[in-house]
Amino acid sequence: MYLTVHAAAGAVIGNYINNAFLAFILGFISHFILDRIPHKDPDSADNFLEHKLRLSKRTRKFLAILFIDALMLIMFTMMFYNRDIFIYPHPVIAGIVGAILPDALAGLYFLTGNKYLGKFWEFHKRIHFDHKRVTVSVTGGMLTQVVLLAILVRMIIHRFLNYTG
Repeated sequence: MYLTVHAAAGAVIGNYINNAFLAFILGFISHFILDRIPHKDPDSADNFLEHKLRLSKRTRKFLAILFIDALMLIMFTMMFYNRDIFIYPHPVIAGIVGAILPDALAGLYFLTGNKYLGKFWEFHKRIHFDHKRVTVSVTGGMLTQVVLLAILVRMIIHRFLNYTG
């Protein structure tokens, strides 16, 4: 699942809970729940990570997708943050950080080879949706993420409108 979707879920959590620590923890947990939803990313991160950063054409494509995803995440967060859409800004940021942290830790493992992060990666991979057991097309997997992102953004806007209205 793309970071933008995980971050939106963390933002929703933080926008409803006025407690940064709890938002962080729930954001972290939400990551694993979202990863269980059937989805598939183009040139899956699993394939990229399993080949440990080879700079092939496939790797460059993955890095481009990752860059675009991170850019969307930053733009999404700053747009809502600057327009005071978030009811509880600090818990929102904590929820976002918690929600994207598992993927950041996985990336850190592949950069450092740390054995403890490796154990975390194995856990993360084990509970992740297995698109090899249940086939999901790239189109279907992307559609799932787009719909989920739209629902999460709608929840943020709905919360803002009901809070201010």
